[in-house]
Amino acid sequence: IDVHLKLGLLYLDEKVYDRAVEELRLVLEAKPEDINTRFYLAMTLEEMGKYDNAADEFRRIISSDPKHVYSFLHLGMIYSRLKQYSNAVKIYDELLSFEKNKPEIYLYLGIVYTDAKDYKKAEDTLREGLGLFENDEEINFHLAVVYEKMNRFDDMVFYLKKVLGLNPKHADALNYLGYSYAEKGINLDEALSLVQRAMEVRPESGYIIDSLGWVYFRMGKYSEALNNLKKAVGIVKDDPTIYDHLGDVYIAQGLKQDALK
Repeated sequence: IDVHLKLGLLYLDEKVYDRAVEELRLVLEAKPEDINTRFYLAMTLEEMGKYDNAADEFRRIISSDPKHVYSFLHLGMIYSRLKQYSNAVKIYDELLSFEKNKPEIYLYLGIVYTDAKDYKKAEDTLREGLGLFENDEEINFHLAVVYEKMNRFDDMVFYLKKVLGLNPKHADALNYLGYSYAEKGINLDEALSLVQRAMEVRPESGYIIDSLGWVYFRMGKYSEALNNLKKAVGIVKDDPTIYDHLGDVYIAQGLKQDALK
């Protein structure tokens, strides 16, 4: 049984999920009350996108251990991915009834409210988290995202700069701030520097490459913009905003047929 467990964890680590499930189920046949093995199984099913099966396993763990924090966290994330936002909120509220010392709870609950477009509750939740974890990078970052959704530009900039003060290599904050400046057509030299710094951290990110192309477009550097946006489309392929950006560059160059396409 110990060998099957080790095999299951190795397959999970190598992302060979079908084999991981086989091995972990063998362990659970022999030791059905083994919560740790069931948790690994649930995580594997979640990674496979089998959310209903994963949720069943996380619920079984919670029925055995009503304070298994990470099962609550994962179950809430699954409900959020399935757009069952009210169920996700209930899970995180129940978790907060006995555990308030993990910043990710406030973060995930804030993200649920953001996805549900309840920005005021998202703001309140994330600010509550910051009251306990003032320097948590991700809570600060997602609060900035919420302020962008609420059209509170100055507040967004404040929290993005706070994140960068905590971690100058936070790629998402660098990209978000640089792109936001480009969208408004302001601070373009700073925007270029910010996005280039994000590129140093994540050179293969299609979204960051898109931001770089968009900054170049706003600067009137259409050749550089075109090269980067075509590269971004090749990486991401299914993001409408990147195609929109590419179309704008073609229009600026007088290439109307390419823009129409």
